[in-house]
Amino acid sequence: MRRIIIGGVVAMVVLMGSLPQIGEGMHKTEKNLDGVSISWEGGFGVQLVITNNNNYSIYNVSLDSISISGFVISSLWGNAGMTIAEMPPETSISFGSLMIGVGPVAIAAQISYDEQGEHVVREAIGNFFFLGMLVLPVR
Repeated sequence: MRRIIIGGVVAMVVLMGSLPQIGEGMHKTEKNLDGVSISWEGGFGVQLVITNNNNYSIYNVSLDSISISGFVISSLWGNAGMTIAEMPPETSISFGSLMIGVGPVAIAAQISYDEQGEHVVREAIGNFFFLGMLVLPVR
């Protein structure tokens, strides 16, 4: 049993060393979209974080759709389809999921919100490497 555990740890260290760069603090990608930044975060599960960097509120913020490609055994997006009525300036919200998978996984999300009378639709794509429940962002 001890050999199996040691072998697993060695295999994990070798695998981690062979992965492309992994983002600091488990962050994947961040895009500043007209004062609204969108970032993917890993860890135990996946989170899509939306931050309103404007000095005014945005309205009707929603995660409209999720598309996953890769080997994911289980995915539970508890708050997909939920709409946040108002997001004040300098605040963040996150949409998260507990996911279990193995290997490389790409996740695309479609986000929409109303900004100063205009309906904005954006897409955010994150690339990750799954080790069971541990999700590592890949650059």
